[in-house]
Amino acid sequence: MNVAMIVFSTSGNTLRVANMLGDEFVSNGVNVQVLELSKRDVFSDGLPLKSYLREHVDAHDVLCIGSPVYNGHLQYHVKNILRSLPEPNGVWGRLAMPFVTWGGVDSGVALYEAAGFIKNSGRIPIAGMAINAEHQLTRSFSKVLNQGLPADEALPFVKAVAEKVMTAVQKEPYALTDIMKEIKPRKIPEQLKAAFTKNEKLIQRLFFPDPELDRDLCTGCGTCIANCPVQRLSMSDTGPVAKAGAAPCIHCGECFRWCPSGAMSCSKLKWFEPVLKRMAQKHPRNVVYPGGSA
Repeated sequence: MNVAMIVFSTSGNTLRVANMLGDEFVSNGVNVQVLELSKRDVFSDGLPLKSYLREHVDAHDVLCIGSPVYNGHLQYHVKNILRSLPEPNGVWGRLAMPFVTWGGVDSGVALYEAAGFIKNSGRIPIAGMAINAEHQLTRSFSKVLNQGLPADEALPFVKAVAEKVMTAVQKEPYALTDIMKEIKPRKIPEQLKAAFTKNEKLIQRLFFPDPELDRDLCTGCGTCIANCPVQRLSMSDTGPVAKAGAAPCIHCGECFRWCPSGAMSCSKLKWFEPVLKRMAQKHPRNVVYPGGSA
């Protein structure tokens, strides 16, 4: 059995879960490829994402797709990845499993969206998983939501979903479980919120504060460039600037999180602190489908 994982991990949390899952598969004799698309220049205008995937993804039986949750939705670059998937053939398998990491505020419809894109690509979403993780933007707050997660508490869920995937591969196609119906949001408030926030890219652009650069403090070290998940920055004589045709800022906070001189910051982020603290769930859940175990 061969598994390929395509991961977009803005702060490392989704990649951590992918590595946990990969270790579990390998311990059961499964061959695993992990392709992290973060920090690769594949999201700029005009770059052929489908060609990149054809060139870099190995032959597999099951395709796993990992993404962070943004405002209750699948991160929009991951949507583009899913839209660019080649059709199942002798190299690309027809079985797939999405998994998402979320910061304890709202996992929303991200997993359902991922399963829908998977079905539209001609694949069967046979399992799914949502894992709680440290909320990346709250790292600059007085209290970090879900600090240190995911850790060992996620391992039972990783093990459970790996078992579901390995079992599904042994089934006849007509006997496979499609998780779409199970993970579809059923409550009216959830559906209304998902519809209102559907254009996650637009909401980011309109409401999320952009990072700020103090050019007097900038040393030109390039740390912000190296840590930008969508590789949108380059270094100029006066400091980092957005490249022509670059992907928009996804407001992950990685540039100012790692800036050693404090030149990168986001002062307006403090406006979000009381809102996110109020919305935070006291007992966030890890969930695996099928079965909805938590």
